[in-house]
Amino acid sequence: MKFPILVFLFSACLMAQAAKAPAEPPVKVGDTLAVVAQKMGIPKIEFPLNGQLVQDYGDWVILSRNQIVVSIRQRKDDLMTVAGGPDEPVTNAAPTWEVLTARAEAGEAEAQYSLGYCYHSGTPVEKDMAAAIHWYTLAAMQDHMAAQNNLGIIFMKGQGLEKDLETAYTWGLLAADNGNDALARAVRPQLTSDQEASARARADALREEIALAKISASLTSAAPTESVDEMKNAVDELLESVTTGNKDPESTEDD
Repeated sequence: MKFPILVFLFSACLMAQAAKAPAEPPVKVGDTLAVVAQKMGIPKIEFPLNGQLVQDYGDWVILSRNQIVVSIRQRKDDLMTVAGGPDEPVTNAAPTWEVLTARAEAGEAEAQYSLGYCYHSGTPVEKDMAAAIHWYTLAAMQDHMAAQNNLGIIFMKGQGLEKDLETAYTWGLLAADNGNDALARAVRPQLTSDQEASARARADALREEIALAKISASLTSAAPTESVDEMKNAVDELLESVTTGNKDPESTEDD
């Protein structure tokens, strides 16, 4: 009788140790974000912090810099604590809520995005998806990549509104223009050909609207001493960047 009991106790110890052992992350430090997207899909939310991109997948939080994974951490209760790595700790230098709101209302894209994230995540205010969409949209229309991406995720998942893959893909295309094509790649297979064509047309219209807004801002902020030729060159460069600089996320797929 002793032998079966010992085997049982030994097995129980192994199971207990296995339960305590941390799970292996699905990706490794040094992987590219393309590998992360392939293995982990779309994050619940992502945002820039202290020069890094933070991607929250629920159980895991991935930190990357320049498209390369630099840290993989298990999810904790406070996402900002997880994101504050020892190399670049989160400081108390963040603006107050009043200052952040004032900057956002004044038209600062980063502040608008930050307010959108606060309402999206429910930190440090109560979650409000309508407010999140409002502020994300204002920042996204200033070509803010993270705002475009998170806005697309809201429509993809139907967070606080009806699920809308066509709109999600539209914003995913704009985020892809700015270097993050994970959302566009994830949503495209779920669309019909008509939905994809409609989303691409909507993205083109938004690109034009964003470009015109940039031109208007550049002309408004231009110094009075700038010559007409200098201003014309600035406008030409902006238009060229819109017509030739947009990259189709599907063109980068491996054969």
